Amino acid sequence: MYTNEELLNILKERAIELERTPRSREMKNPGGHIYIQKFGSWKNAIDMAGLEYNPKRNPNTYISPIRYSDEFLLNNLREKYQQTGSAPKYQDLKIPSITAYKNRFGNLKNALELAGIPTRPYHCSYSDKELLDNLKHKYEELGRLPTFKEIKNPTGYAYRKRFGNWKKAVDLAGLNYKANRRNTTCISKYTDEFLLDIIKEIHKQAGRIPKIADLKQVGEMPQFKGVKHITRYTYESRFGGWKKALILAGLK
Repeated sequence: MYTNEELLNILKERAIELERTPRSREMKNPGGHIYIQKFGSWKNAIDMAGLEYNPKRNPNTYISPIRYSDEFLLNNLREKYQQTGSAPKYQDLKIPSITAYKNRFGNLKNALELAGIPTRPYHCSYSDKELLDNLKHKYEELGRLPTFKEIKNPTGYAYRKRFGNWKKAVDLAGLNYKANRRNTTCISKYTDEFLLDIIKEIHKQAGRIPKIADLKQVGEMPQFKGVKHITRYTYESRFGGWKKALILAGLK
C-alpha cells in the first residue's frame, strides 16, 4: 500500500523521465487507477504533485514544468563517464532516464557524441605503461599509496578493467600493495598529537634531533609498545614532510 507522499513522488519521477506530465495510462506499478482511487481524479493527483494540466490544448495533453537543459543532460553523461571509466549505457541512466535522452537527442549515441564521450571504454585510450606511470606519479605526489577513489583521469575503474583488480595494478607498478596498504591504513589510525609525541620521545631518549631511521625503533619503546608501520610516509602524508613534522613538534 502506497502513502500519498510515495504516490506523488513516483508521479514526479515519471514526469522527469518523460519531460512532461504523464497520462494516467502511462503509470505502471502503481497504475493510474490507484491515483484516481486515492485522490478522486487524475487531475487532482496532478495538481497535488505540482504539475500542470492544460485542457484547452488537448484533454489528453499535460505539460510539465520539469525540463532539463541540454547541458544538464550532457553533463550527467560526463559525470558517469568520469565515475566508471566507460561510456554510460541505457541501464545506467535512471533520472534523467534514457527516455529524456531519446526525446532530446534522438538516441544515446548522439548524446554521447555531443558530450564528447568516446564509445570505446575510457581505459582503452591509455597504454599499460601510461596507466602504471600515472599510478607511480600519484604515489610520489602523496608520499603513499593512493586509494582507489583518489585516482582520477583515468579513474580507478580504468585500472580495474585493464588489470583485473586494483591490487594487481599496484603490484605491476612496483609499489607492493600489501606493504603499502598497511601504511595507508595506519595514516588515519593515529592522531596528529600521537605522531608528534613519538618524535618528542625519540628526541628525549636520543638527546638529538630525531632522524627518519629512528622510526624503526618506535615499537620497542615502552610507551609505544605494539605500534607498527610508522614510516616516513606516515609523516609525509599527515604533515607534508619530516621537517615540517619536526617543526610542529617544536624541534626546529
